[in-house]
Amino acid sequence: MSRSLTINFGETPSQTATELASGTIVPLSCTKIMKYGGRGQGTAKSTFRARTLASDGMREGVAYSSEKVSLASYYSENPPLLPQTPRHVPLHKAVVQDTPHRHGSDSYRTARVEHLQQVLSLELHKAWMEDGDKLLDKFRSALTILPPSKISDFLGNYTGYDVETKMWSGVPDKAASEDVTLYRPLVVHINAILRHFQFSNRRAVLSHGTNIPHLHEPYETKITSKPDICLLAYGPGFAKAQKIPDKATYDHCAAPIEVKTEKGLKESKDRKQLAVYARECFVQQPNRRFVYGLLLTEKRVQVYQFDRGGVWYSKWYDIRIMASTFVEIILGIASSDETHLGLDTRIFWDGDRRYFEDPGAVNIRYTISHPDRPFRRRTIRGRGTTCWTVTDLSGKEYMLKFSWKSKDRVGEWDYLQRIKNANLKHVGIMESYRKIEQLSSIRPGVSVNHEDFTEREYYYTLQPFYGPPIEKFTSVLQLYRAFRDAVSGVMELLRIGILHRDISLRNILLDRREGKDGGGWGILIDFDMAISLDRNESQVKTDFRTGTRAFQSYKVLHGLGVHDHLDELESCFYVFSWLVFTFRGPRVPVRPLPHYLEAWESGDMEASRNAKRAFLQKRWFTVLQGFPQSTRSLFENMRNFFQRIAIPRVDRLWHEQEASKNKLSPQELAELKGFLDADMNEALSAVSLPDVDTTDCNEWLTLEAKRHFFAILNMIDQAIKQEESVTNNLLPSAGLHGPSETRQDSVPDRDGADVTLDSADEGDDYADEESGADDYSPLAPAQQYQDLMLEADLRSYSALHSLDSVRSNKHSASQEPAESVASAATKRGTKRAKKSHSNSQDV
Repeated sequence: MSRSLTINFGETPSQTATELASGTIVPLSCTKIMKYGGRGQGTAKSTFRARTLASDGMREGVAYSSEKVSLASYYSENPPLLPQTPRHVPLHKAVVQDTPHRHGSDSYRTARVEHLQQVLSLELHKAWMEDGDKLLDKFRSALTILPPSKISDFLGNYTGYDVETKMWSGVPDKAASEDVTLYRPLVVHINAILRHFQFSNRRAVLSHGTNIPHLHEPYETKITSKPDICLLAYGPGFAKAQKIPDKATYDHCAAPIEVKTEKGLKESKDRKQLAVYARECFVQQPNRRFVYGLLLTEKRVQVYQFDRGGVWYSKWYDIRIMASTFVEIILGIASSDETHLGLDTRIFWDGDRRYFEDPGAVNIRYTISHPDRPFRRRTIRGRGTTCWTVTDLSGKEYMLKFSWKSKDRVGEWDYLQRIKNANLKHVGIMESYRKIEQLSSIRPGVSVNHEDFTEREYYYTLQPFYGPPIEKFTSVLQLYRAFRDAVSGVMELLRIGILHRDISLRNILLDRREGKDGGGWGILIDFDMAISLDRNESQVKTDFRTGTRAFQSYKVLHGLGVHDHLDELESCFYVFSWLVFTFRGPRVPVRPLPHYLEAWESGDMEASRNAKRAFLQKRWFTVLQGFPQSTRSLFENMRNFFQRIAIPRVDRLWHEQEASKNKLSPQELAELKGFLDADMNEALSAVSLPDVDTTDCNEWLTLEAKRHFFAILNMIDQAIKQEESVTNNLLPSAGLHGPSETRQDSVPDRDGADVTLDSADEGDDYADEESGADDYSPLAPAQQYQDLMLEADLRSYSALHSLDSVRSNKHSASQEPAESVASAATKRGTKRAKKSHSNSQDV
């Protein structure tokens, strides 16, 4: 006989927000009474409440780990939505190891260096590893041509060091303050060492008073930092300028040096400041494999190696008693061999051009198209993905990608080879690849079984260059078609047993190749987060550390269940949503980044989950600026689809998880499962799915999965048909093929990277770039949801954004009434081609 059962589920992860405006979440308490059948009916009560977050820009951070870590409150112009109290969050272990840490420093908005220190402390949590004197051995092995007697001779003859008293001249015995009285003599001695050993292209400079700029997003506060001393360098692996710059810059920084007094030294804090400098060296030197840095006082020195595994650091060495060791350290961090400084010398400058050449593989020299503007991740720890566009001698373009994958993961090249063999139409392929080294090789002697060390493998792939990312769409019609091809590509991958797991703006490209097979408009790339369903990986749990935060599905953000095709489709929906809410049409970005999208990128799971749930549920997102009615219809149709699937799936999985903790009897679990199944079926019954045939269905692309894909594809097809109809009716001569490929110019990308634009897209549309005209004035939150166009203007406005021809977006009087053109132009403002909003990073 069944007995009555009451389960208190506590606070659910799917907290409901009634408001998400101006950074405020207003809580709503609700109690859900769950009933399930049996001879005696029981009830399961679930009470959940949304957390109220401050709306004044003040946020607190939380480290998702087995121990509590909290951040001090701070203000940011674009603050992440962070919870107010730290708490324990369970670790989610997957069958296949994903990114072995939880926080990336590029998942947070940072307005000041202090903020960057805080998020770096999260990124590098449990990633600080002592070297056991191995770093010094590493330096010595690189100085084999320099016998110890040479260093002894230098110290014996150098007037700046007294071998009797073991003192460096000018360096105070007990420094009273951190100022030039301490910095200057240290710089003098370092440069004396460099000159004596003929390191002519290395020089230490005082930089404590120099604000050295960081690279930043266009909507972020500009950050600068000031290392006390910069060891500057030049050479083919550094920047184009083959000389020491007049002022310190991060692109010429071989090693940053932070100087402290013995009295003022706070190692736990000071090393985080050193991490700030090292991170920017990685950002501005994208071919950097690792970065050295020093903590230096009037008495001691400590060496740090920042790499993709975190930080490897030495013990303290007395620079007076162990003066020869200090000289070895200086020569080690200033090595004349750029490989020993952590530079990947396969990327190098020769005159005004930058090249890629790998003598260990096919000895072909490729020219890098935009040498100063690669795509790069802005982190220390992690994959460190860097992408370059390169051209061979025949003029054929390729995408060159470097990355550090977790050694336990299947290589991206394996998936790319399978894709090439399967001849998929909407998925990128690979020309070649090479495994270069492992992380342990740059930490010689490290124990690969150490709890704070995760082995990574450095590799590159060479792929055809397809075109710019989807965010560079030039018409609404092109956006629809590229998006459709991306969804088709996800389905093609599922058919051969692959889940991508990192659908994002940067991983969907506009396919602009001439004579492309199948006439595709979009192409899906980047498979270093993929899993194979035919390798016992079908039960890999969802993990919020996998993929690009802003586009992770609602279920993945909860770390519930296993990753499946619905998570892939939901990520596609978020990519589309991001595009239509961060642009006022093709190449016209909205500024600042809408606040509800900022939370998508947050390093805090609760903020991101709440933002996604509110986005799926609330109706005030329905107004899109600068897009036709077909866009609004497509967005609403997809949102209704995922609202009815995503939220019930998470609710069901969460209740199952909580029920398992209550030690229910088998009968009670069966009854609860029956209720949850019925509840889920009721929710899903409202989702309309098309009838499809079983052609090409298999164990991965099941009939149900195919119906889900075709439900979305049919929505996109309807939008394409509507947009084609408007375009053809109003502009019968407008071409429906891609922009002309005859000549291309460049405008800066979000990272400062050049992005190809067609010659026909020049002219007045970009005239204000040179004149310095202002961007759109930022809209108040309430204005962001107001329609800027009258319904009567929709058709003319749609056509204005639907020109897929080689012309500028202008109409003659014969094409359209002047009033309509003027009205539309007034409402859309001055069109500009500026940088993208996406700062979404893999985690």
